Amino acid sequence: MIDHIIPNWNISDFYSLDYTLATHNDWMVVNEYLWAGHNREKLSIYKYHEPNPMPECMEYIRNQFHFWDHVCVAVNHFKPGQYLPIHVDLYGKFIEMTNAEPQKVMRCMVMLEHSQPGQILQIEDICYGKWKSGDCFYWSYDTPHAFYNMSKIPRYAVQVTGVIK
Repeated sequence: MIDHIIPNWNISDFYSLDYTLATHNDWMVVNEYLWAGHNREKLSIYKYHEPNPMPECMEYIRNQFHFWDHVCVAVNHFKPGQYLPIHVDLYGKFIEMTNAEPQKVMRCMVMLEHSQPGQILQIEDICYGKWKSGDCFYWSYDTPHAFYNMSKIPRYAVQVTGVIK
């Protein structure tokens, strides 16, 4: 499902957050890609998440998801050449904190800027390579998805997680 919220943020607010480098949390999935020849350094993402202080605009973004309970936000930053190939999110900490039933957990990626050629989001077997700032891409807890930044420009997005009311 694709939706859109009216952008009400300054992208520069996201440039200097104290991101941490991470890979997918399922080491078996990561190792499968490494054994296939992928580079660990590129098989990564920069993340910034709660409870870290967020840019003021995050409250505006969070409020767009009034149809979910337990809304949590994080920022994803992919530098050129970084990617997370096909995987399924684990939601371990989120489920632990909210006591949510896994099948009710949803995720949305809110794109903070227009896409650049080479920036790709894949949800199941559909690839998206063109979006506008404010476009929202949704999936359920067990949906395979991937992110690729094969452009020359960093890609910033807000990851929103919540529970269906």
